[in-house]
Amino acid sequence: MTSESTTSTPSPVTSIRPLANLGSALFIHTVHLPNQGHPHAGVDAIRDLLNRDGVGAIYTIPRGKNRLATATACVHRTRQRSPEADILLDANLYTGSTRKRAAAGIDPSWVNRQHADGLRWALTDSGYIAHDDRKGLQTILQESAEAHQRAQVRNRGVLAALPLATSWLTEQPDVLADAIRQAGTPVALMLEDENDPLSRKSAVPGLVSVLQLDVPVAVLRCDMSVLGALAYGATAVSVGDSSTLRHFYPIKDKDGGPSIPPLATLVPRLLGYYHLAKIDDAITASPRLPAWLCPCRVCGGRRLDWIANVDTSLTRPDVAAFEHAVSALADIAGQLFGNSVAASERPGRWFEAVRDAQINHSEVIAGTGQPWEPKAALGRWFTHYTQTTSTTSVPD
Repeated sequence: MTSESTTSTPSPVTSIRPLANLGSALFIHTVHLPNQGHPHAGVDAIRDLLNRDGVGAIYTIPRGKNRLATATACVHRTRQRSPEADILLDANLYTGSTRKRAAAGIDPSWVNRQHADGLRWALTDSGYIAHDDRKGLQTILQESAEAHQRAQVRNRGVLAALPLATSWLTEQPDVLADAIRQAGTPVALMLEDENDPLSRKSAVPGLVSVLQLDVPVAVLRCDMSVLGALAYGATAVSVGDSSTLRHFYPIKDKDGGPSIPPLATLVPRLLGYYHLAKIDDAITASPRLPAWLCPCRVCGGRRLDWIANVDTSLTRPDVAAFEHAVSALADIAGQLFGNSVAASERPGRWFEAVRDAQINHSEVIAGTGQPWEPKAALGRWFTHYTQTTSTTSVPD
């Protein structure tokens, strides 16, 4: 384990529209076990952090005939050290060249197994909802609503997983919102894109319009910019522990999926994940910039280059990067969206955080002479706020 500061656990991250029996609105999206050489954390690295940092975990479960048994083992393994942790399970059938399609509906056995394993909320194993696949969207929503009604008799709930082409937000958010409103059942959006889906033009306003529904809407498997969704009413959000889990990839014309990405971690003052090599090069060029200091529980005020130079007899750099990223993410989200922050204050707080991150990027560029442009999605949130502050109201 890495060394820790004596700072207290961050304020729990809350939602304007919380789901019953979920202790936090912030989740880390990871895999049940990391592949060798892959910069995912997996169960062993995350389960010690859940209680300390006030976050939940979403595990992607590999497809195959043993997926139900794997899901059970994943939950039980986490509960051994974090008995009260919030856990969700992502069937992940909507990815890859052989992805399941929305028209196939949902498998009740997947939902039932999650409830039998003690999970209060079950994510459906929905297939991919392609652009304008209204029939597929309706199939998932209808079957999920029926499963949710059955589950509520046993004090359980079902989240309709909606793995969407991003065009649903950029081109027809009104159609998506109408379908969700009519179904009236809690949903979880996951978005397809090569990069951060919220960097797309019109994606942020499209998402905000969906979040204004009275129906609980979670936004999962995203990049750091998804924190903005908590400002506008998301019931929960999740940030991937690797770039492959901060969105899901479109099907490629050529064979093969995305390559294993270089190790990255969160730079809190920049509100973004960057490769460790890029961070270290910038610190070497300008070591005294405030952007490199992190006050999270794991870092304790140290410069971020400690991660790449960590004592490997104590921990691995990938584990250190993960532990820091989780703790820093929880710290940022808790300050912005803790239980003491009123709903009306949230959009402004998020705007200020985005503005400060853009300023900090400029200071890094000036100090290092290197290209450190702000993440495009931050600019989308900045523009949305400045264009709507006089007309948009936030629910109490």
